[in-house]
Amino acid sequence: MSDRSPGRSLALAALILFVLAAASHSLAAIGWAVLADGALGAYYLFDVRRRPFLRCGRCGGSNRLHSKVWTYAFGHCGRCHGTGKRLRLGARVFFGQKGLR
Repeated sequence: MSDRSPGRSLALAALILFVLAAASHSLAAIGWAVLADGALGAYYLFDVRRRPFLRCGRCGGSNRLHSKVWTYAFGHCGRCHGTGKRLRLGARVFFGQKGLR
């Protein structure tokens, strides 16, 4: 399984589609590319609104970090403050949500 998120893959596909359409110098192809990019953007906004959180990158969503030396010892993750989640960038930028990083 890839570490890349589906949103990044969709954004990359939209960029490739737009570049190919612009390279073909066809107004119809450019129009379809703009329409597809708009649809992908609308889907991203819908998805960010519906699911504003991601797993914490440091603890992986487990809420705690284990010691490197004593593997049975653990503490709460400082990045997510023990919640195991972080707020997506789109949720902060487009919807002004505050809270977890």
